[in-house]
Amino acid sequence: MTRLHCNQLNNHIIIIGDTFAHCSLCCSDFGVSHGGKHDVYVHVNGKHHKEAASAASSTCSVTSFFKPQHISRVTEAEARWALFNAKHNLSFLTSDHATKLFKTMFPDSEIAKAFACGHTKTAAIIKEALSPHFQKKTVTTRWYATEQNCLF
Repeated sequence: MTRLHCNQLNNHIIIIGDTFAHCSLCCSDFGVSHGGKHDVYVHVNGKHHKEAASAASSTCSVTSFFKPQHISRVTEAEARWALFNAKHNLSFLTSDHATKLFKTMFPDSEIAKAFACGHTKTAAIIKEALSPHFQKKTVTTRWYATEQNCLF
C-alpha cells in the first residue's frame, strides 16, 4: 500500500496495488486503473468526499471533552495527609479533625481552604491509590532481590 502524498488530499488516500485506492476520510474504495491520479482528484472533488471533509472539520476530538490529568496542589496535600495517616498508624477519624484544624491554622492558605480529606476520603486514598502503588513496588523489589540472590 502506498500513501499518495499531496497537500490537497491531506494524506487520506491510500493506493492499494495498481487498481484501487482507499479514502480513509469517507471510508470508500474506488478504482484508479483507468485514470490514475485523475481518478483520485475526481474522488476528492466528489460530493460524498466533500460532505465527509466538512463533517470531519466540524467534529471535535474526543480528548477535548476530558480535563487534563494534572495533579492539583490540594490533591497532592490530601495524598500526603493520607500517607502520613497510614505511615504513623493514625485513626482515620483524626482526618475529620485535621481538616478543620488546617483551615484554622492556615487561614490565608488557598490549599488549606480547599483541603477536604475526612475519614472516608482518607481511607479511599489509602485503599484505592496508595496501597496498590506500594504493593506493586514491594512485589517488584522482592522479585529483583530474588533475582539478585539467584545470580550469586
